[in-house]
Amino acid sequence: MPKAILILLFTIACGLAWSQGTRPPTTSSGQGGFSRAPQEMVIELKSFLPKPGFVVKTKKDTYVPAGKYPFTISKEDIRKESRKQLADWQMELNKWLEESK
Repeated sequence: MPKAILILLFTIACGLAWSQGTRPPTTSSGQGGFSRAPQEMVIELKSFLPKPGFVVKTKKDTYVPAGKYPFTISKEDIRKESRKQLADWQMELNKWLEESK
């Protein structure tokens, strides 16, 4: 038992030592002693501007207040369709029960 524990500890220690590897020395000027010259960056905002003649819609143009949606289905129509679906499901369930016997 103690021999197995020693072998396990030795294996873990070897794995940790092997995984450390060597690292190149770094300096304050960057990674590996190399430094980059500053580069200019130009950002063109043309791609963010709307095209000429493009109509920009505000939220006021597209907003519909709550409770004023143009529904054409009444609650009674929904109830009728629900009853129809329940009847169909009941018939299908009865069919499955008969087939399973």
